[in-house]
Amino acid sequence: MPIMRAARPEAKQRIGDRLYSIIQERQGKLAAKIVGMLLEGFSEPDLEHLLTNEHQLNEEVESAVYLLKIQDSDTSDWSRLECNRALQELEYALYSEPPHCANASWSIADLAMLSSWRNLIGGRAKIIRRLIDLLDGNPWESKNAALCLGNLCCDCPINQVIIGTTTIGTRTIFSGLVRLVLHSKDETTKIFACLAINNLACNIENAHNICLFPFAIPGAIKSKYMIVSEFSAGT
Repeated sequence: MPIMRAARPEAKQRIGDRLYSIIQERQGKLAAKIVGMLLEGFSEPDLEHLLTNEHQLNEEVESAVYLLKIQDSDTSDWSRLECNRALQELEYALYSEPPHCANASWSIADLAMLSSWRNLIGGRAKIIRRLIDLLDGNPWESKNAALCLGNLCCDCPINQVIIGTTTIGTRTIFSGLVRLVLHSKDETTKIFACLAINNLACNIENAHNICLFPFAIPGAIKSKYMIVSEFSAGT
């Protein structure tokens, strides 16, 4: 089964097919997802190096498998200890080299769709800081970070965890998201960033006083992506 041929350079696709033939023997159906993660996160020279370094390739594959298992697991009945262990692993991956940081942010975005996980994730300042840093990362990292922050900020209590109990300023988050809206060449990334802006702006107390960055976005762009033009008035 050849891997999906998205719009990738032909040389990179050939490397992907070679990686798939190696990984598929051990990982079966997961091979296509794993190779896709590697192709997104590594340059051609790094991918070539993986083909000649079995030990490093095995490490990258093991990391990808763990992240995929977190994404695909039913975590609703996990104990708090199991949840914290998973978050520790994801936090470590966030601070690792590509593609682990982007893969980890994607896993966190998936978990953050559940309110129980949003509370756990939102309370880990190192994760939030790293996600904000990744807004200025490579295209894959910035897209996943915007999606993750948008999911985390979809209700007011979580916003208070993210903004109120850490040293991270609201403006820092907004400025990173607005940069994506204005300068990203990827349409999906723009949409994720706009959703995150809306979720933040609509649910933070006194947002009308502190959330000024969205007004730096031209009106035509705000209209296209339905960015809120008025923030909820807090007390």
